[in-house]
Amino acid sequence: MKNIVSMRGGAIILIILIMLALSIFGVLAMTTAHSDLMLSRKGATWVQRYYLLDTMGQNCLSEANEIVKSQGFASLTDAGWKIDGDTADITLVLEESETKVGNKLLKNRKQALNIVIKRNSKGFEIQSYKQQQEHFTDGNDESNVWLPN
Repeated sequence: MKNIVSMRGGAIILIILIMLALSIFGVLAMTTAHSDLMLSRKGATWVQRYYLLDTMGQNCLSEANEIVKSQGFASLTDAGWKIDGDTADITLVLEESETKVGNKLLKNRKQALNIVIKRNSKGFEIQSYKQQQEHFTDGNDESNVWLPN
């Protein structure tokens, strides 16, 4: 009877290891969820700014169309267009803005829209309509998000 050994210690160690593993997975899940939330908020801000800039570009083209129809192509300089021969271009810029996500203040860098038009017999045609944007940052370049051009 003296040869019987208690097995309780092994079960306690096994339970402790399982609890530790579950705790680590829980912390990892919370970290991933927080990162996903920040990424989605950054993306939402970028999309809002993208479409705001696109709307500004469409309004600018509409205004340019009215100017060309009523006053001629050369009158576009009064509306801020740079004219070079038969082409004209304008760049619309949204400057940096800040968005608070949780306890971090994220800076959205400058976004710009460049429009190039060319004079033709009907008024003008659009040569290029291109948005350029820079990446997001939290100010320390720690959480950059790549955005396509």
